Amino acid sequence: MSLNTTLASLPDPRAYMFIPSLVSSTLLLIALVIFLARHQNRFVLGNKKITPIGQVLLWAYSSFVLLFIFELVQVYVDIYSIPTKVSNSLSAFCLATIELCSIRYFWLISCTIVDMTMPRIFHHVENSVVFLPLCFYVQFLTATLLNIYRSSSHDTYLYNLAYEVSVAAAGLFAVLCNSFFLCVFCLYLRKSQENEELQSDPKLTSISRHGIFIAGLSYLSSILYIIALVVRYDEFWSRLLDALNLAVIHAAGWVSFAMKVSTWRMEEEKRVVGNDPEIQRLRRESATQSFEQRRSSQLAEEIWEYRQKKASRTPTAHSNDEDRRKERRRSSQTTSPAPHSRRSSSGKRLSLVG
Repeated sequence: MSLNTTLASLPDPRAYMFIPSLVSSTLLLIALVIFLARHQNRFVLGNKKITPIGQVLLWAYSSFVLLFIFELVQVYVDIYSIPTKVSNSLSAFCLATIELCSIRYFWLISCTIVDMTMPRIFHHVENSVVFLPLCFYVQFLTATLLNIYRSSSHDTYLYNLAYEVSVAAAGLFAVLCNSFFLCVFCLYLRKSQENEELQSDPKLTSISRHGIFIAGLSYLSSILYIIALVVRYDEFWSRLLDALNLAVIHAAGWVSFAMKVSTWRMEEEKRVVGNDPEIQRLRRESATQSFEQRRSSQLAEEIWEYRQKKASRTPTAHSNDEDRRKERRRSSQTTSPAPHSRRSSSGKRLSLVG
């Protein structure tokens, strides 16, 4: 099937997913480049290089654009043609690069938090982030082997199985890494509620909140991908889940860009303020006051709970005392007629004897 005959036939439904995704990825890449060039002056001649987070985002967004370009090529070209095979292999390479950038991005935004919350394992995590994500490119190797031997006359079941297993393993590893960083962000937010010094850093707090949201989107993307594999023989639901998955992935990309802008604004505010001792003193007093208010409110809540428990125990003790009094009255009433009967009987005997 050639390109012309494919275009003449009914449109492939995959095009309705990949074209909007390509537009969104291109806009995201343009927005990042404009932001780096205009607000951070990263592309000015003689200025310092792009920050590591900026580099990771550039690689990730560029890989997104190339990924959807290669996917569109596979839509309109025959499956056994050389352009399709090359595009399929390069799509796997772009996917591995995106997953690698996601792990690298999480590490760059959380390395300070990991050092603060888990200092003992900091170097182990750092080495793992540097070397282990290279396993993402195994799916590129299996995709290349699959496309080399793919033809209408060859059975490529084993190669296809190896490719699917490598993709699933890479996705599982990415989910495990995201789970670790999610725990780090949650641990920092929990400790910041108890520690005054941790709470006074709004940048790390913002990074933790954005990181939790991005990790949640990655979980949702993985769930949609697994469900799409289960119902892949139903074309309607499979396409729908793939479209939702792409929407979630793009949402994660835009949230990461929003976090980049948010942290830049905080850094600019800090730079403008500088090291003014009066402003620093006011910030410390504000943080201390909020911490004291939170601690006093917690103490008041504990006192209220103690009084409620004490009040709930008091009626029980009072009722027990009342029960004891009633029991004593009953026992006295039951035992008092006995002497009277003895006296009456003895009196009757005396009268008879008399």
